Amino acid sequence: MSERNRARSRVAGVDVADVSLDQAAEAIISGAWSGRAVHLCNAFTMSLCYRDAGYRETIRSGIALADGLPVAYWARGDHLGPRSRPRGPALLPRVLADGDPSVRHFFYGAAPETLEQLMQKVQVEHPEATVVGAVSPPFRDLTTDELADDLRAVSDANADVLWVGLGTPRQDRFAAAAVDELRSVTLVCVGAAFDFTAGTKREAPVVFVALGLEWLFRLLIEPRRLWRRYLLDTPYFLIRAGLEAARRRLRTPGRSADPAA
Repeated sequence: MSERNRARSRVAGVDVADVSLDQAAEAIISGAWSGRAVHLCNAFTMSLCYRDAGYRETIRSGIALADGLPVAYWARGDHLGPRSRPRGPALLPRVLADGDPSVRHFFYGAAPETLEQLMQKVQVEHPEATVVGAVSPPFRDLTTDELADDLRAVSDANADVLWVGLGTPRQDRFAAAAVDELRSVTLVCVGAAFDFTAGTKREAPVVFVALGLEWLFRLLIEPRRLWRRYLLDTPYFLIRAGLEAARRRLRTPGRSADPAA
């Protein structure tokens, strides 16, 4: 799938690609996005893009996909279809289930016990998948030497896909910084997908996912950690996106502007 042939719609100053779950998996497996960072964007991601120009450029520098339903909804206001929602917790097992042994996977992020359970789960459920390494970095900014060591581990393992589960916005900044050093690797930021796949956290039931209410389920499970994200950042995104859509409809034809500026 070429960069030119993917339809895109701008949300929060970011071009969101019209890519389905299957298309995203195919692009990762085939290496079509080799040397790129893939950012799965939800309302929290986009609220940060509105507020932080530097972070917005981080997302812009890679490939942005609509993970959360609110992002998919507002992007769809232009031309994206209902298929455009490759969620991180679905994308990781979808790619692993392909079972192509020539694709070499590396996991980066989460707690050591989560990574251990993830590796065990993958071995049992996706025995054909080739996993060449895993690193659980400390939950703080890495030193220059630590970052260099981690990137060297990925490079020495000859990884094709680096799955990054550090949480937003840390994972996006890491991927953008690492992509220049890992030129032949596809970096995919998948948030809590490691925990969900490993079974260390409960994923939202199918009905919540279908209704776009994963946020409500996660808020009920982890209210102390996530209340600010879902009760403040998500409404902020919805208001800004609504104003952006209104300005887009009223904009004089031929006039361009960055709505997030």
